[in-house]
Amino acid sequence: MKRGECQVIEITDFMSGIHQERMDQVLKAVIHYYVETVQPVSSHALVRKYHLPWSTATLRHIMSELEEVGFLYQPHTSAGRIPTEDGFRYYVDRLMDRRHITDQERNIFLQGYHNRDENIEALFNTTSRLLSLACEYPAVVLLPRADHLVLKHVEFVRLKAGEALAILIFNSGLTKTRLLLTEDDFSSADLLRVNNYLNEIAEGFTLFQVRARIRAEMEKERILCDRLFSKFLSLSMETFLEETVKKSFVISGQELFLKEPEFADAHHFRNILSILEEKSQIIGLLDHVMQGSGVKVFIGDKNSGLKDLTLVSAPYGSKGCLLGTLGVLGPTRMAYDRVIPLVEYTAQLLGTHISH
Repeated sequence: MKRGECQVIEITDFMSGIHQERMDQVLKAVIHYYVETVQPVSSHALVRKYHLPWSTATLRHIMSELEEVGFLYQPHTSAGRIPTEDGFRYYVDRLMDRRHITDQERNIFLQGYHNRDENIEALFNTTSRLLSLACEYPAVVLLPRADHLVLKHVEFVRLKAGEALAILIFNSGLTKTRLLLTEDDFSSADLLRVNNYLNEIAEGFTLFQVRARIRAEMEKERILCDRLFSKFLSLSMETFLEETVKKSFVISGQELFLKEPEFADAHHFRNILSILEEKSQIIGLLDHVMQGSGVKVFIGDKNSGLKDLTLVSAPYGSKGCLLGTLGVLGPTRMAYDRVIPLVEYTAQLLGTHISH
């Protein structure tokens, strides 16, 4: 079974279709009640809240069966029941009704993007902030990886003595700029020659490939004999190196973990912060989302250190090329019907803004 996919527990093998519908309906009600109240759910609570057409005794029996198949558990003998990670997984894959995005939620994004800086780094920060604001959970955006970026054009522009601006334009429409500080002064004519040369060897290749090609070119005697030209190639390779070593994410709304009862305990909250600071576990899951399409939901992924956490994530891209992923982190008791459409919508918006 692949990570993020449903571990389907077939309960239809030993019960009739009608009883299956009853169990599904009760599980759905329990999850909705628990997400809203954060309290163990009793049969009496379900009757009062949802006016289900069964007696409390019948509901207790159905909830007991849901406990037997691992979808609910009872924290205390006298308490109601709480959905398990398997119960949430079954709900997301089989029972959840996806809610439509409201006009108010759309306006959060439209106004936020309208007022943002045009800098690409600002775009990723804005996206994580808006997604967190809309979902009311912490949101992350994995920055584009170098092995997914294919260069279309490279240009170095002289600003003043000892300063040049490196402009990298990718096939996806993404543009990045870097300031280069040099000990030597390069004329505009020098940079034009470098630009023409680099575009011959860079167009259509990834940053990793361009670095290798520059290194190979620098080993040729005809390049080394031109000191200034060789030196600028070294600087350009440092620019490409800086981009290729980047593999991180931006995050907004970490403080929202504190409003969730599950994370109110200081020790638990510190564990979550350490996961975010260490980054590799989150990046591993976000990387995994790049291998497919659409929204993926990781619920309590113990192998990645995300016990008691959920990550709802989707890839974003431009012109048919996946560039990175974004997502929302929260408790397993998450409003999935609201968060999943928002994550999908945000991924589409980010891809559109990168293209433009």
